[in-house]
Order: sequence, then C-alpha cells, then structure tokens
Amino acid sequence: SWPTAMTFVHYEVLASPALFMAIFLAADPSVRPMAKWARSVYAISIGILAAIGQRYLSVSVGPYVALLIGSMLTPFFDRAFQPKPLV
Repeated sequence: SWPTAMTFVHYEVLASPALFMAIFLAADPSVRPMAKWARSVYAISIGILAAIGQRYLSVSVGPYVALLIGSMLTPFFDRAFQPKPLV
C-alpha cells in the first residue's frame, strides 16, 4: 500500500548516511567532476547507485559504495563532457 511504501522510503533516507553523503561528501570539489553536464550525470549516477546499494547491499554502506564508484568514474565524466572551445 502507499503508506507502507512511503514509510519504507523515509526509513531508507533517514536511517542511512545518504543525506550526509549527498550534502558533504559528494559535493566536495576534489571528488566531483568540473564540467557542468558531467556534474549532472555524476549526481544522477550516484543517486541511482545509492538506491541500488541501499536495497541490495546494506542501508549503512550503500551510499558510501555509490560515492566510491562515482568518484572512480569522475575522470571519465570530465573527458566525456569536456567543453569544446569556440575558436
């Protein structure tokens, strides 16, 4: 039912380090990509990986594993979404 699903979502978000990871760790300039579109893809990929990790790994470890995988993909995102010079 809908109330049970919302209770599950609230538990997943509030009982895990997902908010700490999203606000403090994933936004660190040394971890995130520099290009604008790369940051968007980085954020979406970390969100999806964190949801999968919380569901299938552990509520307490899933977001950190997602951040680890996302930070390893950062150089690829920077190269793929590199701004093209006009001149």
